[in-house]
Amino acid sequence: MGGALYCEDESLGLISSSEDSFVTVHFSNFTGNKAGKVKEGDESAGTISIKSKGGAVVISGLGLISEFKDCSFSSNLATMGGAMYVRGVTRVSLEDSSFRMGVALTGGALAVINTEVLVNNVTFAGNAAKVGGAAYFSQFETSSFETGLDIVVLKQAKFVENVALEGGGAVDLRERIFECESCLFDSNSAGFGGNEIGSGGAIRALPASNLTLLNSSVVNCTASQSGGGVHLEDAIFRGENLTIGINTAIENGGGFAVHFATFASKQLIPWGCRSCRIHGNQAKIGGGIHVSADELRRPNCRTTVFVEELLGDCQRSLMKTDLPETEVRLHSSVFHGNIAEDSGSDIFLSNFKNNVCCDDLCWSKESALDEGMEKCGLSEMLQQDGTNPAPLGSLFESMSIFPSGVPNHASGEQLPAIRITPLDSFGQIAMDNVTLRVEVATPGGELFGSPVTSEGVLMRGRTTVTGVFMRALPDSYNLFFKLTSQDGKRTVTELLAVDIRECVIGEVSRDKGLRCDRCPDDFFSFDVTDENCTPCPVEKSKCSGGRLVPLDGFWHSGPRSSRIHACLTEEACTYPNRTNALFASNSSGDYPQCAKGYRDILCGSCDTSHGRSRFRCTECQGGVLAALGLGAVMLSLAVLSLIYVKSAAKYSEGVLGKRSDAKSASNAASSGSHGGFNLPAFIVGEIPDQHVQTPPQNDPPRKSRSSDIFKILVNFFQVTGSAAAINVNWTQSMLMLFASWDFISGVTDSSSLFSLECAFSMGRNNLPRSIQRFIFLAVVPFMVWAGLFVVHYAHALRSKKSFQDIKLWSCVALLAVQQASYISMTRTLVQIFYCVDVSPVEGLFWVQDTSVRCYTGSHAFLVGFVGAPGLLLISMGFPGWLLFKLTRSTESLEKEEVVKQYGFLYQAYKKRLAAWEVVILMRKALLAAVVVFGRTLGKGVQTNLALFITMGSIMLQMYFQPFLESKLNVLELGSLVISTLAFMIGNLVDQPKITHGGRVAMSVIFIVTAGIYITYMLKQIFDVALLELREWMENKNPGISLPTSNFQLLIAAAKSQVKKAKNTLNRKRQRLKTISSHSSCEMTHV
Repeated sequence: MGGALYCEDESLGLISSSEDSFVTVHFSNFTGNKAGKVKEGDESAGTISIKSKGGAVVISGLGLISEFKDCSFSSNLATMGGAMYVRGVTRVSLEDSSFRMGVALTGGALAVINTEVLVNNVTFAGNAAKVGGAAYFSQFETSSFETGLDIVVLKQAKFVENVALEGGGAVDLRERIFECESCLFDSNSAGFGGNEIGSGGAIRALPASNLTLLNSSVVNCTASQSGGGVHLEDAIFRGENLTIGINTAIENGGGFAVHFATFASKQLIPWGCRSCRIHGNQAKIGGGIHVSADELRRPNCRTTVFVEELLGDCQRSLMKTDLPETEVRLHSSVFHGNIAEDSGSDIFLSNFKNNVCCDDLCWSKESALDEGMEKCGLSEMLQQDGTNPAPLGSLFESMSIFPSGVPNHASGEQLPAIRITPLDSFGQIAMDNVTLRVEVATPGGELFGSPVTSEGVLMRGRTTVTGVFMRALPDSYNLFFKLTSQDGKRTVTELLAVDIRECVIGEVSRDKGLRCDRCPDDFFSFDVTDENCTPCPVEKSKCSGGRLVPLDGFWHSGPRSSRIHACLTEEACTYPNRTNALFASNSSGDYPQCAKGYRDILCGSCDTSHGRSRFRCTECQGGVLAALGLGAVMLSLAVLSLIYVKSAAKYSEGVLGKRSDAKSASNAASSGSHGGFNLPAFIVGEIPDQHVQTPPQNDPPRKSRSSDIFKILVNFFQVTGSAAAINVNWTQSMLMLFASWDFISGVTDSSSLFSLECAFSMGRNNLPRSIQRFIFLAVVPFMVWAGLFVVHYAHALRSKKSFQDIKLWSCVALLAVQQASYISMTRTLVQIFYCVDVSPVEGLFWVQDTSVRCYTGSHAFLVGFVGAPGLLLISMGFPGWLLFKLTRSTESLEKEEVVKQYGFLYQAYKKRLAAWEVVILMRKALLAAVVVFGRTLGKGVQTNLALFITMGSIMLQMYFQPFLESKLNVLELGSLVISTLAFMIGNLVDQPKITHGGRVAMSVIFIVTAGIYITYMLKQIFDVALLELREWMENKNPGISLPTSNFQLLIAAAKSQVKKAKNTLNRKRQRLKTISSHSSCEMTHV
């Protein structure tokens, strides 16, 4: 006891005096002193042995007045009062001194009991205790030494880095009056070190204490529970010009924690702060001030500034505060930058019951809440969305439920997420720990699920309740929600209406209507009476309850149809995120199954801004482009037909000339004129005279003609180009290659390069564009023939040709046009009859335009007047007529009229196979049928059928060798092999294991192979044409030596034709002059 100094008055037998005694110590240093054996015990002075108190100094006794000046206390140790213990003396005065590194259970540096204390310019630093890290001040209610002098006055005192394990990191007060002026409390702490109930990081004032802080600062202090700066419990507080900043409490009151509990409800307990700056404090609840009590009064906002924004006299920064029957006044104070994790960033009020006065207006939540909030400038202080703690709030008083009701709920299913929000007195989210219980208020309903328990669910703040299931018969029910505080003193309730509906599509009814089980993914139900859900056809569609939507490339009549159909083209029913779009669509409204440009059943019709191109809808670029494309195809067909006509004329001219006279055969063959034909042989394929003989019984050797090779090449283009219409995922390069072959071979229905429909207007003559297109395609060959006839007829009239010559030419031209356009005409005519059944939609629909029903209306007109007559007369009639004419007898083929009209069709074949052209036509007809009707059979079947046709043609070609000249047989076989290669690639490119690189590689192989073949064919045509040109020029100019160079030969031929044209022009001019002179003579005679 009193390791360095011990003083006691006479009542204890130690000092004998009737007057006050003085103890004065100046300029002293107390270092490393200890008082007895220190052991942990109760910190109250009445139970700790006096021998262990006051590590350096003990002063006790009523008659003593002590003064310490310019003293230093360092590293002293005791159970109570690590440096100094004072009890029951008149006054103790400390001035210009320091207390450092003292350690005790109570009062690490100083413990003062029932004594007036005056402190001036004293520093307390680095002291530690269980209670009162630097100083402990207390007054006992019953004591033989009680003096009534319980005032503690400090001026210019500094408390720095003191620590208390439980309370009062710097100062702990018990029933004392404590005044501190111009003091600094910095970096003190209470709690921690395993103690989670530390309170009052700087000061803790317990019941009946009176704390005053003037012109002082409490900064950087911490508490493990409440009151990071100051903790008040049933204590009076007054502050002026006070800074409470950057203090932290783990739980409540980062700056202040104020609690009122033991006083009578109507006793007034003042709490006020004038010109205070409370900033940067932090706590879980009440970052600036946390006020809790059983009976509360709101803070008075008179001239108080809260958070940066001035609103009348009060400004923003209040939050939750709890006050009983207390006067809490805030005058001209500033709250700024305080933080609360849950609620009350500036002030937290645990209750809100009494009136609040702001200047002259007193208001309460029941009377004038809106007006009072606006008057006080607190209107924007309310929490708006619950995402950030509001500046001002209180404990929960009510609750809100969202949604307000649950309509059309299926029995047995989980209720939708229910958001429960406890609300404080200000209508903000309350952050109390509460217990939620849910019950069915209406008989007949049953709740189950993890949140539904008899103990309830513990929640804090806004909570979303999920996992609750309700089972009941269809009717209206009420759910009872009840919130109860942890202490059981506050309870609020709310009702939620739930309407249980009947089972709907996508569900099956079970347990006698008590349960509507929704079909899981990949199952569906369109009939609520079904006991089980139906498995989804996963290879074609995706299902979810009452919705079934087709996958890419598939279509159905509506969301309630389980009949899934493959679209006519996969791309028509494919676009990004299509499945999700169909699930999200309104089944009774827009149901976007088709890609852009497509519409109607099976997405098989084009909208008004698109036109049909093969089986695809392409955007229209204007009717002019389509018209130009069609004109180019017609021109190609006309040129091709004209070449066939010229070939026929030259063949008949050569054969019949040989028969007339062997001597004059050369003149007849080289005359270059028959029926008005004047083109040279290098164009039409004339055979030199020495090779033309009357066909004997056995086929003689024959030199190939350029026209024969050209026809083989055209047939190759037409057969292989039809692959573009097969529903295969060709590479773009191969698709364009096939389309170009269609184009140059005169295939009139070839619209891979353009859309013919774009040239027609919707509704013209009450016919759909698709119907107009097919009518036009059916008459195109006849339009080409008519055009050629008109041109030839005009030429024949000028040349004074006979009617028989004109008639013969017209018949040959018609046969040539039909032969060149046969595959396209057959394909067009077959497509007219191509209809599909799309159950459950009633009727058949035209594949070329599914907005048109088959065999009714405009389609019936198309079938009756175009399709049926065309198939009968052209697709079947043309090959049948040729078969009849070319197979009657060998002698009939030698007749003059047969040679002139049909000779170009059998001139290259062996006599016994003169009708081989019919075989080629049948090959084209079969391919046309496969291209059209094979689409419904699938991609693999379509290409396999095409392969079957081409491979069968190869075998027939190899077996019969139909051509007279072996070279032509080889060229024909090569064309069939390459066509077969094309269809084989088409069969492979859609295989799942074939990568994009593999498709590209196969495309390159085919393009290179076809390019080599076409190049070779063109070279053969050129070589034969040059030979024919040389022979023609020799026959025209006998005895003249021709150039050996092919290039010079072409120049000579060109000059010859120019000279001939000039001579013809001169003769016409001379004739015009003669006619003019005769006319002048007749006028003169008159």
